[in-house]
Amino acid sequence: MNDLNEWAVDPAKLYPLGFTDVHIHFGLGFIGILCLYLFFRPIIRWFMYLDWRKALTFLVVSFIYLFFSTWVELYQVVKGSGEMEWSDLAHSTLAIILFGIFLFISHLISSMINYFKTRKKKHIPQQNAKI
Repeated sequence: MNDLNEWAVDPAKLYPLGFTDVHIHFGLGFIGILCLYLFFRPIIRWFMYLDWRKALTFLVVSFIYLFFSTWVELYQVVKGSGEMEWSDLAHSTLAIILFGIFLFISHLISSMINYFKTRKKKHIPQQNAKI
């Protein structure tokens, strides 16, 4: 076990109870995914309520991309085909952030255009109102 897990859980106290490293990793993974689920569930519901499909898609695709880029970096270390560099992951994260800013600006511009179109339609008097 690594230092982070030993900081959170003292394995010496759990080994006499029959818990092994596998049990501890499974438990920490389960608790971690449960916490992430409980954290992101209200955010996802809020995005669905606001009908922000672009933002929701961006979040899901970003997490999938970060998972695969991390997996590729770890695969390079395991197979010895390259070195794992945190700067590669940092550059991937920067690209995701810049793409998110681009999506935000494009959404803002399209929302403003739609707002001005609907505002202009409300102020046009109807010519055939007295027929």
